Amino acid sequence: MTQLFIERTGLVTSLGHGVRESAAAARAGIVRPDTIDGIAGFDPEEMQVPLPCHPVRNLTDGFEQTGRWLQLALAAVGDCLRASEDGPAPDARAKTALVLVLPTIDVDRFGWPEDQVPAIVQSSLVEPLRALTDLPLPCEPEWVFQGSGGTALALAKADELTRSGKIERVLVLAVDSWLDTTSLMVLEQAERLKGPESPAGLMPGEAAACVCVSGQSGEGLPSITGFHHASTGFLPLESESDVVPTAQRLGTALGSQMAPSIDPESITQMYSDVNGEEWRSHTHGTALVKANETADMDRVTTVFPAASFGDIGAVHALASVCLFEQEVARGYGSGGAGLVLAAGEDGTVSSISLGRAPSS
Repeated sequence: MTQLFIERTGLVTSLGHGVRESAAAARAGIVRPDTIDGIAGFDPEEMQVPLPCHPVRNLTDGFEQTGRWLQLALAAVGDCLRASEDGPAPDARAKTALVLVLPTIDVDRFGWPEDQVPAIVQSSLVEPLRALTDLPLPCEPEWVFQGSGGTALALAKADELTRSGKIERVLVLAVDSWLDTTSLMVLEQAERLKGPESPAGLMPGEAAACVCVSGQSGEGLPSITGFHHASTGFLPLESESDVVPTAQRLGTALGSQMAPSIDPESITQMYSDVNGEEWRSHTHGTALVKANETADMDRVTTVFPAASFGDIGAVHALASVCLFEQEVARGYGSGGAGLVLAAGEDGTVSSISLGRAPSS
């Protein structure tokens, strides 16, 4: 049985440079899209208009690719480990490992040779992160996971590490940005961006989330009670004509995976990765229909983080864990369990079950 308890969280988004600010702004319904130079859409009257996006201002301006990642990662780790009225900062020097979640590293988006990816991640992100935080965090190449399902895989690794007895706690860190030049070009060429003539598109964003987990329970601590990941082989964006059938097959797989996690005796809060793209909406809707065959989905309320932060890619799932933790810590949640869902364009589906640790 999974034994992971959430000690601390850190979150950096377009709505705040901390988990409290970001979660409070999202709960209040604040939306703050912006524009950046270098990409524009077509409008019949204005010809070219800036496209909406969700940059993290005063943090990533002027940086590209791993430079943006490092800025975001430093802020999220700092937010997670800072001392507060909730208690002193955890000692990240003693038996603490780092597990990373990154976007899928494909050559079209990043231009990195496949065989050099581990070395590039190590030299441009892991080593500078260690140096700038002054934390000797072990991070092996096989502890780096990619894509929308990366968080579920990272949590499985964290569970394995804490069970080994060699590691007391794990910092699971997810970071992604759609706002570097090449990423925006990939989105634009694929016609995935929301604009004047493309209402069913995504608003690119960027974020980093950090969750400190351990195998030691504590009074009132929220817990991670399960994580599931599967590769379906259904690739919705590879269809040349109609993405809907493939998206629905992906949704059926996600619904079959999530249904056993729905507790009919409690109100479950669900976090969905719907981002404005048509295929994700079909995937989400089909997943609900499939899950409703064995679970009462009418009892479930749904949160859409992309409505607040834009599409934050591989960070969605871990950011959702942070939002749930804040609901528990601040006492404004429903009091029930949580469920984080993710379906990737790479054909993977994943779900993460969240709950409250029993009081001692």
